[in-house]
Amino acid sequence: MSAINGHHPDTLWVPSSDRINEATLTTFTAYARADCGFVGGPDYTDLWEWSVEDLERFWLAVWDFHGLGDLFGSPDKVLNERTMPETDWFAGIEVNLAEYVLTRIPPDSPAVIGLSEAGDRRALTGRQLDARVQSLAAALSDLGIGPGDVVAAYIPHCVEAVIAFLATAWVGATWTAVGQDYAANAVIDRFEQLTPKVLFIADGYTFGGRNHDRLSEAAALSSALTSVLAVIEIRHLNPARAVHPEFVDWDQLVKERRSTPARRVPFAQPLWVLFSSGTTGTPKGLVHGHGGVLVEMIKQLSLHWDLKLTDRVFWYTSPSWVMWNIQVGALCVGATVICYDGSPTWPDARKLWQLAQDEGATFLGVSPGYLEASSSMGISPGKEFDLRHLRSMGSTGAPLSSPLQRWAYEEVGELPLWSMSGGTDIAGVFAGGAATVPIVAGEMSVRCLGVALEAWSDSGEPLVGHVGELVVSRPMPSMPIAIWNDPTGEKQRHAYFEMFPGVWRHGDWVTVSRRGSVTVHGRSDSTLNRHGIRMGSADIYAALTDVAAVQDTLVLGIEDDDAGYWMPLFVVLADGASMSTELAKELRDAIRHTLSPRHVPDDIIAVPKIPRTRTGKRLEIPLKRIFQGQPVEAVLSAAAVDDITAVHYFEGLAIQWRGEKLSRQ
Repeated sequence: MSAINGHHPDTLWVPSSDRINEATLTTFTAYARADCGFVGGPDYTDLWEWSVEDLERFWLAVWDFHGLGDLFGSPDKVLNERTMPETDWFAGIEVNLAEYVLTRIPPDSPAVIGLSEAGDRRALTGRQLDARVQSLAAALSDLGIGPGDVVAAYIPHCVEAVIAFLATAWVGATWTAVGQDYAANAVIDRFEQLTPKVLFIADGYTFGGRNHDRLSEAAALSSALTSVLAVIEIRHLNPARAVHPEFVDWDQLVKERRSTPARRVPFAQPLWVLFSSGTTGTPKGLVHGHGGVLVEMIKQLSLHWDLKLTDRVFWYTSPSWVMWNIQVGALCVGATVICYDGSPTWPDARKLWQLAQDEGATFLGVSPGYLEASSSMGISPGKEFDLRHLRSMGSTGAPLSSPLQRWAYEEVGELPLWSMSGGTDIAGVFAGGAATVPIVAGEMSVRCLGVALEAWSDSGEPLVGHVGELVVSRPMPSMPIAIWNDPTGEKQRHAYFEMFPGVWRHGDWVTVSRRGSVTVHGRSDSTLNRHGIRMGSADIYAALTDVAAVQDTLVLGIEDDDAGYWMPLFVVLADGASMSTELAKELRDAIRHTLSPRHVPDDIIAVPKIPRTRTGKRLEIPLKRIFQGQPVEAVLSAAAVDDITAVHYFEGLAIQWRGEKLSRQ
């Protein structure tokens, strides 16, 4: 591809002068220059450098520019402690995210639109959303729910989920949620440790042309979670069904039209608990604060996504995934949120494009997997659908390959497709795009404002143009305030600050270019990241413990050079067992029904032995590296392995797999 007006030769999209002039980022830059001490030039890089060098002025600028100071007041000091993880932001300020949201939404404009796979549609205006949130918040207050209490939800991506979250935030309580594609045992592992006081459940969800009833799972949760004072049932699948006699009727609560004052809480008061993948055991709960989430959401959605009051945001997601939380955050800028309960590819991959057309979506969020499915089917969204309203797109969950990004530009339209990297850990985005910055194929255009992202060598040296560990060298307000049940902070330090003390190490391999763009090469740990939904390998192993024909298991998530993702399951068969179609089905069904259909492996391969360390740990990370092409001696020490011949067996499988890949190209 030839260069576009002197830009990088792989440039796909360049913002027009009108787009730049109308961008909120442009207005913010002028504000920062006039009132906040920013003295840099017009380039985004200048603003980014100021945002990470003068953290206090930058975050105060975000605060005041978006009217937070008018509602909640301004702090005497933005950052009292700069050493991670003991940072102290906006001390003395009390906030409430839901209160801010309900002041930003135009009362007569659509606030939330709910869609189902079957074609059902519901819409609430800002006024209607406000009334339902207030009514539900009053009911929670009647139950004594407030700061320090946890409210949990086992629920699909629906309008009620948004209402329940905002009502929880309104009373100052802490929210947590898991989508209904998770089996009850996996949900209990997450919720039980939080001792929730209230449980929201839906009667089921729709996926792939079928209704999936979840009342039996709801009953199991209710029995297991002995701390729960009330279970509130949402009749999502069947509104005519009678409410379970031991549950509370959602419809009755939201129709009572009551109100209660918003409970303002300290900046670092827990807003929600998001769950890690659980790679080494029970999933850990990441606790994020009201204020930190609020300022990160506003910064990302206003300054990077360039969302405005007229936007309609449609991101295919689930309440299990942080992208659900971020999409709901679009309400902070007054945009409309579109919720969809259903499969993105049923009856085929045209589904999301059709919904984007029908609802006039202006921002569409998808995964690389969905784009790949659309491309493989020969779909041309820009020709087959009326997408004239679509202004921008986002992609996350896995690195977005150059070919897919080019396909989207050619087949969807000449609009920005921002690949993003961030996640559950920070409830935000490390690197992505901006409406004023060109997009180069295969890259994330910018490091996000306020994010001091660098690539470091193992010895802690910053790297430019070379692969290194993704680190954040200065604090962000949305970094987790704690890990649940970690009173000493030991788990948090081990998870993020052990490799480089005082510096956040995320676990991704990245390259930062001289232009400041970022390329993500995949995880540097063993977390499984299928379709943007993280899952720990321990969950997979636990789901297979009752399969008698299998003696040992190993699962890997392997990112390809072409940004594909291969998830094989290796099994050691019990004596007398053989790999058969029936056994493969039993293993897949065990994962699908006990855990999640999203994490069914791509291939199941019988091996003679799973190599382990001498202390009994599976060699997940070294074996992943071997499949990605690294030599055995570079990723492990033979002295640390219980049987090096088992490692060499996997090395042979890796060579065979890479050879087959090359032959298909």
